[in-house]
Amino acid sequence: MYGHSYDITMMEIWRWFHYTSPERDKTYSIYNICEIYADCMSRVDKEPMKLGIFVGQDFNKRQYLGDEWVFNGYIYEVKGFYSDNEIRLLILDDFDKERRYFEKLKIKFEETQEVNPSNERPRIPENVRIEVWRRDSGKCARCGSREKLEYDHIVPISKGGSNTARNIELLCEKHNRSKSNNVV
Repeated sequence: MYGHSYDITMMEIWRWFHYTSPERDKTYSIYNICEIYADCMSRVDKEPMKLGIFVGQDFNKRQYLGDEWVFNGYIYEVKGFYSDNEIRLLILDDFDKERRYFEKLKIKFEETQEVNPSNERPRIPENVRIEVWRRDSGKCARCGSREKLEYDHIVPISKGGSNTARNIELLCEKHNRSKSNNVV
């Protein structure tokens, strides 16, 4: 089973209708043909339909072209001995597998390619870092250690804190990790 995308213009519909209709000598307005086509297209987006030639305006009177089915923008050709109901199920299953596959691809590539600048935390300005270093005398504000110092937001950015000297303190790695994303 495989599907082909289709894209049909009104002139192609007109040519198709005149070529396939046994009543081609009968006068049909373009409006009637568009109604028939619109009815057909509204149905094929909901469930797979076997391709057929319409005779008159009665949807239930149609002749079948072969093993082609149409569903949601694709024409499917099904090989094998299946009932119409089994073919419908095969087409729905194939369409669902392809939809899920493309959703996975979309997620995979959009996540890797999209870098959202709003998620990046702004860097603490140099003048603020110097001011905090001088204020805290180059030591951890909790234990006085001078090793593995880090700048820490007292009120985290994620909770509305800012990059001002009043909201930043020097902490050693141990105390900064223990504080985590909390306000102390």
